[in-house]
Amino acid sequence: MKYVRISFLAISVIFIASSCSTEPNTPEINSDIVINSGSSFGECGGYCWREIQITGNKVVFEARSWGDENYQDKRLEGSITSEDWNTLVELIDMSALLAYEDRIGCPDCADGGAEWIQIQTTDTLKKVLFEYGDSLATIQPLLDKMRSLREQYNEMMFP
Repeated sequence: MKYVRISFLAISVIFIASSCSTEPNTPEINSDIVINSGSSFGECGGYCWREIQITGNKVVFEARSWGDENYQDKRLEGSITSEDWNTLVELIDMSALLAYEDRIGCPDCADGGAEWIQIQTTDTLKKVLFEYGDSLATIQPLLDKMRSLREQYNEMMFP
């Protein structure tokens, strides 16, 4: 009888432990990386500054004016899939990004606009500011993806 109780107890513990699953196998999202991309135009009216920030699957898109009371700051929050996040992370080439100067060309000279890309990790922060619409060959795929996401959120905010 003693062995039956011990066996029953052992089986019960195993059954309870195996039925206590936390979450299904969801891919882990690295939220230690923050990706920002934005644009600004110094001599414009309305929403002249726009930026998207992505951390894990969280997306924040913001638009601002240069202090015009008629254009209050706007913020739109959303999310991306784990697959899209993983694609972005795979596109990051930190050594290529770090090789760029912090400022390239003459961003927003003659109101041509400025654009930036910024990557922040636990131990590194790198922002590159450049002329709006320019190409940065070694990080172009990441830049293209961030521009696309920025445009999607811009269209949601300003349909």
